[in-house]
Amino acid sequence: MSLDELIDEFYTKMGLDFRANLRPGQICSAPVLYSNENAEIWRPSRYDGSQTQATDFRQIAKPGNAYKEARVIHTPRLDPYEEFPVIRAKCRPVILLAPDPPVIDVRPDIMKLDKHLCLVAPCYSVVDQMGKSKIDPGVLDRVRRLEFPQFLFLPKTAALTNDSLLRLDSIHHTYRAQLDPTQWRLSMDVWRIVSGQLEFIFSGICGGEFKAARDILHEK
Repeated sequence: MSLDELIDEFYTKMGLDFRANLRPGQICSAPVLYSNENAEIWRPSRYDGSQTQATDFRQIAKPGNAYKEARVIHTPRLDPYEEFPVIRAKCRPVILLAPDPPVIDVRPDIMKLDKHLCLVAPCYSVVDQMGKSKIDPGVLDRVRRLEFPQFLFLPKTAALTNDSLLRLDSIHHTYRAQLDPTQWRLSMDVWRIVSGQLEFIFSGICGGEFKAARDILHEK
């Protein structure tokens, strides 16, 4: 037996205020950056007469002096010790882990405190465009039985066109304005399991609904 077979209601539909009233566990879409082990950067290769505006760039492998140069470019803006990393991105489904916190009622400061950032985890389809599985069936069965705390299998639904893999090892922030919320969220039973997975990832403690579900699945 797998978790998606154990839990009857995997998702719940939210009210009509789903866009304005974000909730943890809500399914949204957002631009998700690719994680590249071999880092590359865009380096200025041509400037205007003032040497403050870059007119051309070249893509290079991360050099030894990356993020160490004190140069300043005004257009496009590049402050000292900064680089333009070469990163691709794709709009993907994400699970909202934490909405942006309430605005802090303090006077403006040099460091901007209120950024309206939300914490999300991306979802990746487990099948390709031809419907062929991207994951070995045996490994996917282990994911569905909660063997790996960093992963959760998500069956397709109105907001997920394919069976998907939630990756809690790829948590990142995104601006509230870049989120496109759907009216669907994880059911409370599933959300409690995700909360338990996050507790395990951050503290090493396996407890709560995550441990309970895991124990049931490994007994069968």
